[in-house]
Amino acid sequence: MSSVAFVRNLKTDVLPWLPKKQFHRITVPFQPVQGRMYSQALSGLLDELRATDELSFRRSYTSYLARRAALLQVCSNPRGIADGYTETPAKLIVLDALIEDAISRSEKVVVWSAYRASIDAIVERYAHVGLVRYDGSLTGVDERREAVRSFQEEEGTRLFVGNPAAAGAGLTLHSARLSIYESISLQAAHYLQSIDRIHRRGQQRSVEYFVVLCDRSLEVSEYERLVAKEAAAHELLGDQVEAPSTRETFIRELELAARLLSAGTA
Repeated sequence: MSSVAFVRNLKTDVLPWLPKKQFHRITVPFQPVQGRMYSQALSGLLDELRATDELSFRRSYTSYLARRAALLQVCSNPRGIADGYTETPAKLIVLDALIEDAISRSEKVVVWSAYRASIDAIVERYAHVGLVRYDGSLTGVDERREAVRSFQEEEGTRLFVGNPAAAGAGLTLHSARLSIYESISLQAAHYLQSIDRIHRRGQQRSVEYFVVLCDRSLEVSEYERLVAKEAAAHELLGDQVEAPSTRETFIRELELAARLLSAGTA
């Protein structure tokens, strides 16, 4: 019987000359209306989970997962799930400072967001600095190719606003050395792939990542999970598979988020 050997390459062996990466975590408090929406949605989901059993949880798992995801979307920009929301969400205020500073130093910036409504708001707010977007709204191959070309080659195109699910793999965006995560993807593979868009062959400068999180929110623990996955995948190239959550793990995670929120308002 013949044997087959599988070889997994170390990233440091394949690309030993890539510059260093630096990560900066920025936590911001909710805006007033945004915070109330998050608190109410979190409390409602917890109450319902406590009142159900494991079998019912399994039957409605997709629904519970969507409601958990909605909590993260509120952290980003409630506009996507609340038509009447007019307040400027906390993260846009932080982006103002980060983007203004980068542009003043003639830097290009990649801005990542996991949500269509958030990308719409970012594009609307910063269109004046010169940007391209790359998400599900671009359906043509030529449109997508032109967005990347413009960002890479044109001095006046300073921002690349993308969704990691659409733009996280395969693209070269090394004309920028700065990436800002306005929100994080629920898919670890999308996040890990998006990190490498500016940190790839041809990049000659150190790269920096700014991850903006709503303080004392579910987003913080979600990002910690991604950091753990990034650390595990740092040496080996490849993805990992995570088992689905149970009702108990869902409740524990949300109870921790509720305690963090309460500690911030006490």
